[in-house]
Amino acid sequence: MKDKLGGLDKKIQQKRAEKGKPPVSILDLIKNHIEAAKQHNSKDPNVPTAPSSVFDKITKRVDQNKRRQASVGVRRIIEQYNLDASRLPKNIVAQIQQKYEADKKKLDHGYAVAINDLIQKS
Repeated sequence: MKDKLGGLDKKIQQKRAEKGKPPVSILDLIKNHIEAAKQHNSKDPNVPTAPSSVFDKITKRVDQNKRRQASVGVRRIIEQYNLDASRLPKNIVAQIQQKYEADKKKLDHGYAVAINDLIQKS
């Protein structure tokens, strides 16, 4: 399945590049398609479909990997800089992880765009 998703991702990225659009992560593509299916299914009540909660659960599972990466990343920084974060409330740690995740996504996207530009030039 991983190979099939990789092949699909490559095709989608090529089509996006041909249209002059920046690359997008495979997880974001999956989330976008889940949301599109959810909206499409909710528009036509005559078509039998899964409840909205099923789509939400799938999206939650896709997001789970990003949250885990953010948790590991923040923990690594705390350990690397020998910080004592034990007194921080859980909600503050969650905010730090959300900020880390957003910053990492922005950084990764910047690299993806730059690499895509180099690919287009060669």
